[in-house]
Amino acid sequence: MRRYARVEGSSTLIRDLRNNAILNMDNATIEKAKKAKMLRKEKEKEIDELKKDVQDIKEMLNQIVERL
Repeated sequence: MRRYARVEGSSTLIRDLRNNAILNMDNATIEKAKKAKMLRKEKEKEIDELKKDVQDIKEMLNQIVERL
């Protein structure tokens, strides 16, 4: 039995006949998606760090106000 079949209308997609999954065989597109995902995760991490920094600043300001 064959394992893969071409997807009609696409030169870069194939179907895994064992589990019906559609697979992209275009390496350039795959690499582009990986880079986009990595950049998105880095931005999310930076935003989370900024949120934590703001929370820390708020807590410090509250401590200062309580001491006045």
